[in-house]
Amino acid sequence: MENHFNIPESFADKYEMYQFPVDSQRMLIMGDIHLPYHDIDAINICFDFAKKQHIDTILLNGDTFDFYRLSKFMQDPLKVNLKKELEIGQEFLDVLQNTFKKCKIVFKEGNHEFRLESYLKTKAPELFGLPTFEFGEFLQLNRRKIEFVDSNTILMYGKLPIIHGHELKMSAGGVNPARSLYLKFKTSCVCSHLHRTSDHTEKTGLDKVISCHSIGALCDMHPDYARINNWNLGFAIVSKNESGSYEFNNYKIVKGKVV
Repeated sequence: MENHFNIPESFADKYEMYQFPVDSQRMLIMGDIHLPYHDIDAINICFDFAKKQHIDTILLNGDTFDFYRLSKFMQDPLKVNLKKELEIGQEFLDVLQNTFKKCKIVFKEGNHEFRLESYLKTKAPELFGLPTFEFGEFLQLNRRKIEFVDSNTILMYGKLPIIHGHELKMSAGGVNPARSLYLKFKTSCVCSHLHRTSDHTEKTGLDKVISCHSIGALCDMHPDYARINNWNLGFAIVSKNESGSYEFNNYKIVKGKVV
């Protein structure tokens, strides 16, 4: 648009959403794997189930990596160092790509992956912005042809918005995380981040149905910073048609079974 009134230059960032391609019709959503503090059994169960579902897309919906060593919180010096964490992460991505050879993979940055940017900005600002330390290069996502989406971007799967959850500053999620998501987002949406499977549906005065969902995690359920919690293991599969309408299935893993 032409600047008729000569308004001064703005330095505001342009905000855009990520749109999954039209040919993406059935997608596995995994969130909060927290490598290398992942649950091996749960991921095996998830993969076995997903391989029978004819998926064509995989969304790693934030906190795939833990980046423990980049945390601002007090750290246990005996925990896995960053080099080892990255090696395990690369091994996981190898397994994922070899298991689902034909699937498009999208990597959404969560608050834990954002620790890299925060660390560089505060501890090594001279290195921030160098290509070697950009997230895609750091994890070799470009070489793997895994598409990276930054931490504050909303993903649109047809008509369904998907976020990690930290974007809305959600923490525990209250009694029903999906209802908390509804109250913050005000429209249908899916999030991870809260490590809990939940669903909430309401109808507007104009008969529009709004459904929000939070999905479970695939990480250690009893880390040392939260031995007692109400988390659960889980993942989701969503399918859509050409009009963008979707069907969402929210799965839990209970006693080694998908329910």
